[in-house]
Amino acid sequence: MFRILGIDYGLKRIGLSLSDLLQITASPFKTIFNTDTKVEEITDIINSQNVQYIVIGKPDQTKSNTEFMDSLNIFAEDLSKISSLNYEYWDESYSSKKAFNKMIESGKKKKFRRKKTNLDAFAAAEILTDYLNYREK
Repeated sequence: MFRILGIDYGLKRIGLSLSDLLQITASPFKTIFNTDTKVEEITDIINSQNVQYIVIGKPDQTKSNTEFMDSLNIFAEDLSKISSLNYEYWDESYSSKKAFNKMIESGKKKKFRRKKTNLDAFAAAEILTDYLNYREK
């Protein structure tokens, strides 16, 4: 049994989520800042949380700028090389909106919802949840 890591990549912050060991549910884990040490930080999480697969949210290419897409692809390749894990891109359409609604549904206070770091982790959980639901079918 192992976990799957969900990633909501951004130029400033990277939201992370983890599946349970049975790979049925996804939960927000944390948000890290997009710095030079991001790949090492995520690799430490991979090793400590028994992660064996990575799902990375990818926006619609027609709506994203080339700089962002290049940065995302470099990040994914670097993470795959260092962690030696396979990854898959997954459509992240509306993940932030769904994450915000999920925070409201779960009773999170307005102060909690205003923090972008919380939204990023919840968005990563939405991306991973969509992936797990699709895989279950």
